[in-house]
Amino acid sequence: MLGDRGVGRSGVRARRPRRKGRESSAVSRDQIGETRERVVVEDLKRTQIVRYARASGDFHPLHTDQEYAVGIAGSPGVFAHGVLTMGPLDRVLTEWFGRESPVRFAVRFKGQVRPGETLTDTVEDITVGEHAPVAEVSLRTVNQDGAEVVSGRAVAGLDRARPMGHEREGQR
Repeated sequence: MLGDRGVGRSGVRARRPRRKGRESSAVSRDQIGETRERVVVEDLKRTQIVRYARASGDFHPLHTDQEYAVGIAGSPGVFAHGVLTMGPLDRVLTEWFGRESPVRFAVRFKGQVRPGETLTDTVEDITVGEHAPVAEVSLRTVNQDGAEVVSGRAVAGLDRARPMGHEREGQR
């Protein structure tokens, strides 16, 4: 869930171990234009937001302190970190295309996500590059009311792609 795919606070890129026997099937022509949708968070809890704050080191009181968020900041209440709402999109991409396949992944945060909300991620409009083995997709996250809270685009390399739903056991 790091913004720059694996780069930590020290600026050092974490190396992922190579897996042996990895499948190498590209997105089929049948999947062009396909849409995938998945509920990724049901009834977001404040404890999930606080746990993310601990993991990320971002303890801004707008995310963790209800009294501050309402009384001082004038917000209706605490809300989730943007990257906490973006992270599940990366998971959907890697499950569909493979763990090392996303080449570019850019999002725009369009709304705040509050405790109690349910989030659904959608990956759609697969197009295959004419001159390169890549797939381009649009991304979006909506809450239970259909309000879009994250939108974006991603490019994934097809030489390492797997059709979504063919995850290895234990990676779900």
